[in-house]
Amino acid sequence: MNTLHIPSWLYFLFAGIMVLALMYHWQHVLTYTPFIFILLCPLMHVFHDHGIHRHKTKHKEHLHH
Repeated sequence: MNTLHIPSWLYFLFAGIMVLALMYHWQHVLTYTPFIFILLCPLMHVFHDHGIHRHKTKHKEHLHH
């Protein structure tokens, strides 16, 4: 399975954009905070569960050998 490699500078760029957005539009961000958390929950399940499933299958394969 190929994984997507994201360059580290892209994380810093995104963090900088988010800091600027929070500095100049914090009222709007506070307004949408509950919706952001609601959207983050399924996204975390989608992207975080893949590592858990992979770990479980490796563990099962190790037990069968």
